[in-house]
Amino acid sequence: MPGILIVDSIDDEITRRRHALLASSPRTAGYQITYAYALDPDEDDQDMHYLDILARNPPTKDGLYGRIKTSIERYKPDYVLLHTGFVFRRHPELFYEVFRMLRAEFGAIGFGFQERDDMIVDSTAFTAREDVRSIQSLFFHDILGL
Repeated sequence: MPGILIVDSIDDEITRRRHALLASSPRTAGYQITYAYALDPDEDDQDMHYLDILARNPPTKDGLYGRIKTSIERYKPDYVLLHTGFVFRRHPELFYEVFRMLRAEFGAIGFGFQERDDMIVDSTAFTAREDVRSIQSLFFHDILGL
């Protein structure tokens, strides 16, 4: 069963609704899906709006890299998919740099992303293979409608 690690901005209600859609879709039945998050708010931040959390505790290269790398080592996914949500849109260069580092370290893994019309893609940060494009399209476009 192929493993998919999805990197989301934050573990909030909107994100959990997307997770529930993926979990309930018969099209994902053949995948083992796990999640990592760009922001890891501490307990004091739990009741804050996500923009306030982002302003108070912005992602860093080491923090983002460490969280994703730990998840990759723990779950050993075949694919890592980036949801290009609000944290990505505010820090795209940070994500591109981290994904380039992860690709260099974990070359056998397919790295994909949620495509957006207004997005300028750094192709060196993601894997240009048909299987990766197919998986990212299935998850983000076909199932989630993003």
